[in-house]
Amino acid sequence: MQNGKTREFGTRSLITSALVGFALVACISYWVFPRYVSAIAWHCFHGNYAVVGGSKIKLPIVWWVGDAALLYPGLRIHDTVVLERACNPNIVPVARIQVRAALLGEVKKSDQEEFESTKASIARTNSNAGSGTSEIFVTIKSQSSRMYCVREDTSQFGIDLATQLTCHVANLPYSFHYSGNPTYEKEAESILSGLE
Repeated sequence: MQNGKTREFGTRSLITSALVGFALVACISYWVFPRYVSAIAWHCFHGNYAVVGGSKIKLPIVWWVGDAALLYPGLRIHDTVVLERACNPNIVPVARIQVRAALLGEVKKSDQEEFESTKASIARTNSNAGSGTSEIFVTIKSQSSRMYCVREDTSQFGIDLATQLTCHVANLPYSFHYSGNPTYEKEAESILSGLE
């Protein structure tokens, strides 16, 4: 009888020690790698898809849906979704894709109209050579449509510091805006191409 209680006590203390050890490792991991732990936790609870205005976007394990209210305090963000990338905290700027309701006049009725509008916007910006910025036209093919994007790079002394990518899709009342380190731009384009 005594041997059974000892075995039961040993099993309980082993389980308790394992749980305490796991909690300790989780806390240390969160302290050292908070963005990676947040991304993995988000995927555990929500799966691999973010829902954006009735459409779904598949996210890689290092991307998750952030809290728009924390990132943009004081702004009306009821129709904004922010997708964030886990990265080293020393990498600035942090990579984010902001998906928001399109402003009045941003939604074009046809693919051709969206294409022409985006090209015209780039031509206007690039004609002003003294502005210090140059924009490039980017097309992203998603599963159901094409996104027409304006890409703007910020560099200093020949070093790329940040990239911004603003995209629209004909007849979709949302605007997609990537901003962040140029290293993650192709990842962001890949995510946007997965729009269902």
